[in-house]
Amino acid sequence: MELNEINDENAKQYGIFFRSIIDNMPNMVFVKDAEELRFVLFNKAGEELCGYSKEDMIGKNDYDFFPKAQADFFITNDRLVLEKKELLDIPEEPLQTHYKGLRILHTKKIPILDESGKPRYLLGISEDITEKKAAQSVLMREYADLEEKVHKRTEELENTANELKKEIEKRKEIEDNLRKKNDELELSNKAMIEWEGKIADLKKSVEELEKKRKGE
Repeated sequence: MELNEINDENAKQYGIFFRSIIDNMPNMVFVKDAEELRFVLFNKAGEELCGYSKEDMIGKNDYDFFPKAQADFFITNDRLVLEKKELLDIPEEPLQTHYKGLRILHTKKIPILDESGKPRYLLGISEDITEKKAAQSVLMREYADLEEKVHKRTEELENTANELKKEIEKRKEIEDNLRKKNDELELSNKAMIEWEGKIADLKKSVEELEKKRKGE
């Protein structure tokens, strides 16, 4: 076997190995040429997500499969990545699929450069986060409901505390008034006892005078 045949065989095996890795990735992976942004590679996860086979996708661009507004968004970001020659992280982007309806993707786009530093391909990796977004929305609603319940309960407790404070203040006022009344009553009793003593002394003096008068 000649050297070029060995190299061709190695390249073939490497291509099979590379394709196997790409096809078994759980996220959509695609590659576009830098000139016309046509698909040159599309993995199985991408086929399942978009609803089109790689045979349908290869050689075509976003405008052949997606609504114009979405295709414009994809192409604009592609051009930006190729112009800046750096990775672009897109946290959320909508994708109208063939069978699964509207999905939300988290996409990273990376320029593939040749030896001279010129963009030759664009690599894209997209994760379908539709279910994650839905779960997040549910959690956010539950959190908002809990916050509202906590706020309402806090208001109820504050109102109860204010009412209790008023009751305590009212009770203290009543106790103060009762204490004053008791003090007044005690003073009155003391005064009455003093007057009773004075009346008794006066009565005794009158009786003694009466006895003296009768003795004369």
